[in-house]
Amino acid sequence: IIAKRALKLVPDAVVTVDESEMQWYEKVVPESQLLPHPPLRSLGAIRNWILDNVPGEALVMMDDDIEEVWSYIGLRIKRYTHPEDIRQILENAAEIAAGIGVQTFGFNQAAKIYTFKPHDPFEFDNWVGSVLGVVSRDIRWDELLSLHPDIDYCLQNLLQKRIIFRDNRFHFYSAKR
Repeated sequence: IIAKRALKLVPDAVVTVDESEMQWYEKVVPESQLLPHPPLRSLGAIRNWILDNVPGEALVMMDDDIEEVWSYIGLRIKRYTHPEDIRQILENAAEIAAGIGVQTFGFNQAAKIYTFKPHDPFEFDNWVGSVLGVVSRDIRWDELLSLHPDIDYCLQNLLQKRIIFRDNRFHFYSAKR
């Protein structure tokens, strides 16, 4: 699934995978892009492992089933699939988040254009998931949660930092959601 979807959008992405599943991923992901992690019990634990083991100022964690990016600006949904367009969307969001001192950023969760308000394209008090960016590593995921760790993580951000940057102009589409 990853080779036909998310990796087409971000072909140079580092793919973290449980070391016990490496043999399946080695068939579709270049070895230089694979980063195996030890068996971990939750998504929160995986995300914390990524924070501890992947260098860089800003990190973007993306679900493997993302197929394209939709823009809600204008009269019709515009669809992006070209890697340079996706990179620019992600880098711009990271730059904005860093510039305004926000630790976490993301994009519109709804695949319905009527949820977009053109007069209010950004939110600063809502959760993000499926494509989630981190500019600072001050806040950690709760590794004991088995359901919705990203929502809890965002609530922690809102409690401690009082702000999250969510760019509602874009939605990272997956048919599964």
